[in-house]
Amino acid sequence: MFKPTKDYFLNIQPESFTGLGAFFLVTAMLSLIIGAALLMHSSKIPMFFRKLARKARKMFFLYGGISLLLYFFRKEKVPYLSMRLWLWIWFFNFWTIFFIVLYKEFRKIPDRKEKWQKELKLKRYAS
Repeated sequence: MFKPTKDYFLNIQPESFTGLGAFFLVTAMLSLIIGAALLMHSSKIPMFFRKLARKARKMFFLYGGISLLLYFFRKEKVPYLSMRLWLWIWFFNFWTIFFIVLYKEFRKIPDRKEKWQKELKLKRYAS
């Protein structure tokens, strides 16, 4: 089964992907599709969610692009760049940073919503 040994992670030129490679490719393509959907529908997103959507869109495009690059390196068996270590580091670091950024942005949404409602109220009384 899965044996995370030094040989597993630091193999300079590992074999091509097995069953998990297809899953990895699907997640990369799905993230690019989600990023494109966010880009196309950005005008329909409420004002206080736009900054969150912008950051999520960048993160999805970043994940999809770099994941496809790592998939290509592994598929072509490029020495050193196809090491499993890079894939694991990329996967865990990306998702950790992604959830931290989303968490921080979600914490700011109530303040933005309140500010937006105050601005609407001022505009209504000003006109």
